[in-house]
Amino acid sequence: MNWSRPARGPFIPTPLVYQGILYVLANNSVLNAYEAGTGALLWAISSSTLQLPMLIHELTADECRAVLGRATYGRLGCARGDQPYVVPFIFHLHPAGTCVYSFSTLGQKIDWMRENPKVCIEVDEMVDQFNWTSVLAFGRYEEISDARHDEDLRRQATALFEHRANWWFPALGKLASGEEHHSTVVYRILIDRLSGRRATRAS
Repeated sequence: MNWSRPARGPFIPTPLVYQGILYVLANNSVLNAYEAGTGALLWAISSSTLQLPMLIHELTADECRAVLGRATYGRLGCARGDQPYVVPFIFHLHPAGTCVYSFSTLGQKIDWMRENPKVCIEVDEMVDQFNWTSVLAFGRYEEISDARHDEDLRRQATALFEHRANWWFPALGKLASGEEHHSTVVYRILIDRLSGRRATRAS
């Protein structure tokens, strides 16, 4: 015998070993998972918790926009050929909910979006594994230039950026190699389609 756990075994249920993990339902209705070789407790969860199903709710477009409006950070996905690329980014939703504004230094993300403007944004609000909200926004990358015809768009973007203190800091960051960023690109993502889900524990 390599190890033992006094008073932790079941009275009737049969323990199960699967892929190196020993599962034991104790008399107190708590399901325990142990590393079979060492006896280390990996996790424990009440069986009453397991019996409560999780409900998934589809969000309306307005509910999706509300989630985007509360968020400042998200993940931006773009692609070149058959290779996807996902990065964290800072953004601000336009009050009308039709687009988000952001900025970035020149790099792979900007190069790829210039080549293929079809992108998506993911934002989530996590409470725990049973209570969460996730929103996907599908849209198109549009660069905002310094030209006169983009003055209004640039003014709108700056006004939104200024809602966040020190919003320009990411553009001033240095790479670990010591190399400095020199060019900043302001852009917006025009939202074509929204999709969202919210999970809650069934009562």
